[in-house]
Amino acid sequence: MRPKKYTKIAEELTELIVNGQLGPGAQIPSQHELTRQYDVSRSCVQKALDLLAERGLVDKKPGKGVFVKSASEPGESPGRALGLLMPTSKPVTPTPQDSFGVETLWGIEEAVRERGLNLVLRRHDRYGSFDDIAAVLAGMEVGGLVVDRDFPDACLRTAVVAGLPLVVAGRLCSVPGVGCTVPNFYDYIYQTIHALDEHGTGRVALFYPAPHDYGPEALGAVSRLAGEGRRIVVDAIDVFGGREPYDPTLEEQLVKELVGKMVDDDALPDVIICVSDWTAARVLEVLNARAVPVPGRVGLIGGLGIAIAAQMSPTISSLVVDSRALGCRAVEILTDMVFDNQPSRIERLPLTLVERESFRFNHSAGTTESG
Repeated sequence: MRPKKYTKIAEELTELIVNGQLGPGAQIPSQHELTRQYDVSRSCVQKALDLLAERGLVDKKPGKGVFVKSASEPGESPGRALGLLMPTSKPVTPTPQDSFGVETLWGIEEAVRERGLNLVLRRHDRYGSFDDIAAVLAGMEVGGLVVDRDFPDACLRTAVVAGLPLVVAGRLCSVPGVGCTVPNFYDYIYQTIHALDEHGTGRVALFYPAPHDYGPEALGAVSRLAGEGRRIVVDAIDVFGGREPYDPTLEEQLVKELVGKMVDDDALPDVIICVSDWTAARVLEVLNARAVPVPGRVGLIGGLGIAIAAQMSPTISSLVVDSRALGCRAVEILTDMVFDNQPSRIERLPLTLVERESFRFNHSAGTTESG
């Protein structure tokens, strides 16, 4: 069945609002203009504008027109409840595939309780339609929202347009006005490669996916090291080769092809660093299949502290972030935004290296156990 004309008009106007082309306070084109633009009746345009109002996107001002809602209205009280939006697919108990979702959730709950607030939890399909997500947000009746890292930016724009203060727990976000708590990949990569240089490591390969939110940070750390004239050689390898957007299935295929070629060409470095434990696990699969000793021939370091790193053979050395702190800080930022009218901010949490079988610094000998 073909969509009704007024629904099509509403969808196009919604997209303009969500994408920021019609910003807060902007006036929607008049009914006369919309009638002429879409070649429809005035009643059709009125239905489209009514739908925008139902979605909470616009205010109708008699005698003046229809305007995009501002982020907040003077005198509004946020109440004593915060919301948490999680994907329907997110596990409620830890699994080898989970990174820091469950621990972060515990941190959020703990911080909310400490502040005497209520927490309203909702689950939703992270790729749901605008109407679906808007309905969830409208029904939560909260002063602000913590959003799980797995929701895409399109969903976050929906909440921002609705005027809801928003913080993402666990990743960077490109949507203006959204707060974030993120692992400090820049410092981690810089400090780890710096330490490898001090220990006399000759060559390192850094696997990073440029479309991923941590890719630019990793590359920035490498650029800083290069500018310092370090002896160590760092090959920063974008496993996507410029492809967009980020695709975890494609990443697995490309990583395996890259490592296989390194083995075939006898071009393995002394240490391979990956920004994800999942990437490191794929690297290890290829090395094990090719009978390349790890760490005897090459050391391997993963990232994000995913449980699977401790279950591989050999176990994978990995960076670890305080996952509970990611959640606690997210609530702290959100309460500052909601109750103290403070601007959004990004907080970068430190990372530590857990040394396992795939790589260890040999501190007594001043070398690394990688070859």
